[in-house]
Amino acid sequence: EIQVDPKNSFFCWHNKMLYTNDLSELVFCSNEKTDVTISMQTKIIRRSAFSHCHKLTSVTIPDTITEIGDFAFYKCTSLKSVIIPKNVSHIGRSAFERCSSLTCVFIKCDGVNIDKEAFTDCFSLCSFIIEGGIRELGENVFDGCKRLFNVTTPDGIVNIECINQILISQAKVSLEKLIGLQKIKKEVNDLFNYVKVSKQRKEKGLKSIPMSLHMVFTGNPGTGKTEVARIIAQRYKEIGILSKGHC
Repeated sequence: EIQVDPKNSFFCWHNKMLYTNDLSELVFCSNEKTDVTISMQTKIIRRSAFSHCHKLTSVTIPDTITEIGDFAFYKCTSLKSVIIPKNVSHIGRSAFERCSSLTCVFIKCDGVNIDKEAFTDCFSLCSFIIEGGIRELGENVFDGCKRLFNVTTPDGIVNIECINQILISQAKVSLEKLIGLQKIKKEVNDLFNYVKVSKQRKEKGLKSIPMSLHMVFTGNPGTGKTEVARIIAQRYKEIGILSKGHC
């Protein structure tokens, strides 16, 4: 167990959780906890605060919370369900990734930004209810959620594939937004048009010319290699070459 000096002016240990001294930010939770009620004074759940808390089965998040950090509940493999309260404006990258027992997510907040891979590989997730609205969805939010077929929104039930297509279409826009790289943009678009036609010919039993889709990106640091590779991975997913849009 973590011991915090009572004279420490920055942090305090409260109910087997490490907070900033005014309780406004939750920094860390003991991996021995099974049920957690976060302080009503807390506004931010910091990055990786509950990461790998394998025994955690339930968490009560108060309405005071405005931000759930990156990897906040990463690999909480026993967590069953979660209610995101009304004042949360941001759910960080991979916040609930690999919560393999998570079956239900209820989002009460309006205008939340859900960062990329927030619910990736939540294999048991079958109910995702949005009571308010979503301002922005990151990439690969629902990758690997094999049991999630629909998302319930204020406008009705939306098929998960429709949401995935919206996320995928963002990859093409992202490529066009990159400054310069006109030759690369043209080559990428030409490649995908060719691959789409080849895939359609194959599906109809027609001959198609085999080609390698492996790529090597070279260049000086800061020239956009990783960004272009990430976008191409998303485009590969769009046409069914990859099951996930990771790079």
